[in-house]
Amino acid sequence: MRLGTIFLGAVFAGAGCLPDGGGRGGGGGGLNHPNPVQGSSSELFDERELHEIHLTMSQQDWDSIIQDNNGDTYRQATFRWKDYSLDGVGVRPSGEWSRYSGNRKQSLRVQFDQFADQQRFLGLRTLKLDGMINDPSFMRDRISYGVYRQHLVAPRAAHGRLYVNGEYRGVYLIEERVDGHMMRNRFDGEVGNLYRILSSQIEPYAWQGTDVAMYVPFPWAPRTHEQTGEHSAVPAFVQAIQAGVAELERICDVDALLALLAVEVAITNTDAMAGNFGPNNHYQYYRFETGKFLVIPWDADGTWWDVPDRPIFTNFQQSRLTALVENDAQLRARLLTKIGEVIESSTHPDTIHARVETVYAQIREAVEADPNKQFTMQEFEWSRDLIKSFATDRYAFLQARLEDMRGGSR
Repeated sequence: MRLGTIFLGAVFAGAGCLPDGGGRGGGGGGLNHPNPVQGSSSELFDERELHEIHLTMSQQDWDSIIQDNNGDTYRQATFRWKDYSLDGVGVRPSGEWSRYSGNRKQSLRVQFDQFADQQRFLGLRTLKLDGMINDPSFMRDRISYGVYRQHLVAPRAAHGRLYVNGEYRGVYLIEERVDGHMMRNRFDGEVGNLYRILSSQIEPYAWQGTDVAMYVPFPWAPRTHEQTGEHSAVPAFVQAIQAGVAELERICDVDALLALLAVEVAITNTDAMAGNFGPNNHYQYYRFETGKFLVIPWDADGTWWDVPDRPIFTNFQQSRLTALVENDAQLRARLLTKIGEVIESSTHPDTIHARVETVYAQIREAVEADPNKQFTMQEFEWSRDLIKSFATDRYAFLQARLEDMRGGSR
């Protein structure tokens, strides 16, 4: 049996793939919670099922979300999934490229405790509903997250139909947000310091001195302990990058870093740590128990579409962290080994082709009925085939390049 077959079985068992699994329980509610909802969040991310999410809110509030004319103000709504219903839920527009006035498939941020303190839904505090308007295949994020989860901690995701006030709004991706509750779900012990890395103006891994204010809150934006956190580990991490591998190993989970980069290379993520727009779309999580930073991916839709012969170390020199991986012989060799593991266990053409066809069969009817999709059905079908052909060509290219590099060619 191929490892890829094991991979598909793990995904569609709803386990969310190793190593994060479906979480350690994740049960929500409790007697001290308003409107407690019992259960495990793994139910909501069960990929064997095409889910249905229902939102009920005033029509005026919903129209303001479509027009994006009220900023990040949360509108109050009722959230329903299966037999679970929760009032006092906050909803607002979300996203970056997809967030514009008149977008009838706005991505949404759902905040379960916005109007009811400590309220949870299946143990979740927040959720993203992604309209996927930049993805004609409707599946790049979900497939990519599945590959990431085979090798490091990454969000869970499943498809669903979204209804607002009884009206079908289309196919959305139900995404787990990277936050303190996701960290509590994955790890024992106290929730550490979580940072979203923002790289639009400043290289986040460049040494700026020991002053924490040079890093936090920008470009290291805290997402836990925002007001009370002690952030001295951030400049220590950046300083370790300048000092070399031995110091980096003391404060960074290097195995996770190499796993992230290996997956990025395998699926050609053009908007990530070694993407085309600076070191983007990832979090760093400082675990108090280990005293090390752990990298976590986010927003994986810039995948499965670039040229399949994209060189392995594309953009690695744009950041001090990835440059160290490329320039250090030990780290470089470890990364190449990891890439080989990823392409054989998780992105082999047989694995990705089967994965694409399974997701396609699950969502096709809902996509066809989607009244607000941004693409034609012909584009949807073409994009499905593109992912499959890309996976084949990328695998062949990487196999050949890894063989060349083992023989001494750079």
